[in-house]
Order: sequence, then C-alpha cells, then structure tokens
Amino acid sequence: MRFCNPADYGFIASYCDSLRGDEVVVFGIALDGRWRAVAELHIVTGEAGRVAELALSVEDPWQGHGIGEKLVARALLAAQNRRVTALYMHIHHDNRRMLALARRIGARLGPGPSGIEARIAPGAPDVFSLTREWYADSAGIFAAGLNA
Repeated sequence: MRFCNPADYGFIASYCDSLRGDEVVVFGIALDGRWRAVAELHIVTGEAGRVAELALSVEDPWQGHGIGEKLVARALLAAQNRRVTALYMHIHHDNRRMLALARRIGARLGPGPSGIEARIAPGAPDVFSLTREWYADSAGIFAAGLNA
C-alpha cells in the first residue's frame, strides 16, 4: 500500500513515470523476480534549507524481515550525502511497524497533517558516508547485472 490506499499497476507505472530530476532518489528490493519494497526520497530546497520526505512501501508478506529498515538506511545515507538537514516521514497512526522503525532510527515523533510525523536530521556528509553510498550503489548495480 502506498498513497494510503491500494494502488494498481497502471497507477504505479504512471506515478513512476512522473519521477524526474536529481531531487528524487528511489531504492527498491526485488525478490523472486518482482519488486517487493520501495523507498522514495523527495528533496526540496527552500527557506528551511534542504529538506526531504521519505516514503516507504513493503508488500505485506515481506514485512517484518528487515527489508524496510535496509531501505530506510539507504535513503538516510542518500539524504546525508545530498546535504538534507531534515528528513520527514508521514506515518499513519495505526502503522505500528513503521512507528517502531522510526523510533529505532532515532526519529522525533509528533502530530502531523494526516497522522504522525517523524523527523530526523541525517547529518553532514563525510568521506565515509560518501564511500558507503558509492559501495552500496556499485554492489546494487553488480547484483542487478547478475540477475538480468
């Protein structure tokens, strides 16, 4: 589920086609030849500096296996290396797994426009964060090539 409602393939394909530019970063995990989880990072530069929204979607049978946590970690690293000062996640108040994940990564939780808002400061980039992202991206490209 994404967009707080179930979405069919046509809607998802149309939405993915609309994602353009350097300010959108998308990570996914494919298992058994199908995409099972996706994290989407939207970065906006404004008066408050560079802020981002992180959205996460993991298929129900694949929840509770650490997939979402791995994608959130990748997105946090990408946000850090893109000098994002505040990252937000909008979480439905009934989504216990996502709330627990937000707490584990040290997010501050508070009321949001449509549920609970989680906020975290990714930190400034350094040589180690840049290297970790380069390595993770390289490993992902290599793995994708092996599975093609």
